[in-house]
Amino acid sequence: MTQVKLTNLIKDLADGRLFSADRLTAQTGDCVGIIGANGGGKTTLARIIAGQDDEFSGQRHVTADVVLVPQLAPMDGQSGGQSMLARVRRALAQRPAILILDEPSANLDDNHQQWLIEQLRHYSGLLLLISHDRELLTAVTTAIWSLDDHVYTQFNGNFAAFNTVREQQRQTAQSAYRQEQVERRKLRQAAQARHEKAAQIRRGSNRMSAGERADSKSVREQNAAKMERGARVFQDRADRQTMTVKPHEAAAMKLLASDLPPVVGKQLITVRNLHLKRGKHELLSDVNFRVTPGERIALAGPNGSGKSTLITAILTGQAGTRLAPSARVGYFQQDMVAALPLTQTVWQVISAATVFDSNRTRQVMGAFGLNA
Repeated sequence: MTQVKLTNLIKDLADGRLFSADRLTAQTGDCVGIIGANGGGKTTLARIIAGQDDEFSGQRHVTADVVLVPQLAPMDGQSGGQSMLARVRRALAQRPAILILDEPSANLDDNHQQWLIEQLRHYSGLLLLISHDRELLTAVTTAIWSLDDHVYTQFNGNFAAFNTVREQQRQTAQSAYRQEQVERRKLRQAAQARHEKAAQIRRGSNRMSAGERADSKSVREQNAAKMERGARVFQDRADRQTMTVKPHEAAAMKLLASDLPPVVGKQLITVRNLHLKRGKHELLSDVNFRVTPGERIALAGPNGSGKSTLITAILTGQAGTRLAPSARVGYFQQDMVAALPLTQTVWQVISAATVFDSNRTRQVMGAFGLNA
């Protein structure tokens, strides 16, 4: 039974088209992966399906109540993973006919990611899953709604099959585009050769006498004109040759050298005999470590084990911790996205907070795939 049907759906914002979809359908038992670049409108589509956004054109047909578990929500003292787990558990306990999960695995540890996969495999309703998690998408999806260049398309198959087809299409498009460019270059070269030949005919041979040059001027001009006409034919063919749009290649994220002053001293962070508690629960006991300038440290552990608490202890100078006085710290917390002002652009938010000039700020934004 078809439970979601979207037809000729268009969502516009003040600054232009967010996305469109000619036809998207899903039925009971499907697990639809909704994929696409950040900021393209995946969450907005989920809100439209859930009936939380009615500012669109087109037809929305949904046959049952929808439970939407958002990516961003107050954490009430919990870690990001704990908060998401609690919300997913509450949603599953309702046994909804249609369930939408927005990036449910983003903050989960390995064990809870596997738990989530098993839960979703046994879910019997219609599941719409917004995610960048390739493992999760591969494990549970039966169909894909892909957002590319502001347009949604539907693929009736799992994520692995979708990737295979998409890669084949990408290679075919690249091959066709390269071949067209080769042909176009050859035609332009042929046109240029005929232009040059026409100019040479008009000049005549250096061995010609003045009389021969004058007597042959009319014939030379006729032959040169023929060459020019041939050149225009080749140029027109070259101009019509490019029918394939150049395949879009997403720019890779780049790490830029820091413009900030270096840390003075041998130790960036020093922790000695640190004890951490949350309420009566002991998180860490007798912890000792050092971090030197230039190191890159991954802090891993189960959800709720105290990773964020440890960072907070270091930044607040809790007893047993020392941060180098010359260190300048940037800390993006798990719930900080929820506090960003939705009425401002990315550029407005970043330019108001950064210490960089506008050119460097644009470089940094570009390195993360953000447009100024």
